[in-house]
Amino acid sequence: MEQLNYNHTAQEFWNYSDLNRIEEWMQYLCDSLNTYGYKMEITPKTWAVGEYPTPKQLERIRSNINALQDMWFVVPEWRELMAVYRTDGRETINAEQVNAQEWDLQQMHDYLQAMVNAFELKQAGILFMIAGGLYNAG
Repeated sequence: MEQLNYNHTAQEFWNYSDLNRIEEWMQYLCDSLNTYGYKMEITPKTWAVGEYPTPKQLERIRSNINALQDMWFVVPEWRELMAVYRTDGRETINAEQVNAQEWDLQQMHDYLQAMVNAFELKQAGILFMIAGGLYNAG
């Protein structure tokens, strides 16, 4: 998977590959949380060249990212995801909000990895596991 990027500038143009990166990370985190017993679903989309998100799609992305956090726990470094409007009143997206989306996904990934690593380390210290586990029990 492509590495998350939360250092976009206002001069950058957000394109379908950026959207797909966010979608892939949302799905990856959802699948990972489901693996560890958190039951949730998100609505992903695969973007094509030239597609630009509508206000409804921007809301879906925000909702999916927020749902991941709501299902799991509040990440301390969480950045608020909110709608951004142009001067004509139409919803748009800006670098600050793109960065917040990718930052939030990165924070969830980092905390999830830390949780998994701590769990695996704790499990490795259990007497049964030290003895070699199931295959060496006989």
